[in-house]
Amino acid sequence: MQVSSFSFRARTCSLEMLNCNWRTEGANSLLRKLGSRLMEEKNHLINAFSGAIADISERSNLYTQIARLPEELVLRIFTQASDEWQKIRALGPIFPYIVDHPPSFSQWTNVLKVCRSWHNTVISFSPAWGSIDMSWPSEAIETHLRLSKSAPLRV
Repeated sequence: MQVSSFSFRARTCSLEMLNCNWRTEGANSLLRKLGSRLMEEKNHLINAFSGAIADISERSNLYTQIARLPEELVLRIFTQASDEWQKIRALGPIFPYIVDHPPSFSQWTNVLKVCRSWHNTVISFSPAWGSIDMSWPSEAIETHLRLSKSAPLRV
């Protein structure tokens, strides 16, 4: 519904500009204004479609099996994974081929990208952000400090 009203609005504006201004303004000026208006409408439509697609994707995620798990269980899985990841990272000096180089800013960055639900869960889960590597850029360290809240830190 919204999309058709946007295109109707673009056509209405275009016709009004052509009917009212063609005598008072030069053709080039009028065409530039019309082109500018149409670009604005195009961008508006792209944003509307992008939002609708994101909404559909988010809703479809709700029907996956993992989305039906209680948040407490998902957090428990994340915690277990984090503990295992820390053990593997600790082996880095002994087995450097096991650990990624350079170190990632956080093992959570990929989890954040899975879906909005996981993103929100991990962002609010302060223990996930307690591991800090001093070789990281200061922005990454500051982000971890902020998100770790009062959780114990592992430096």
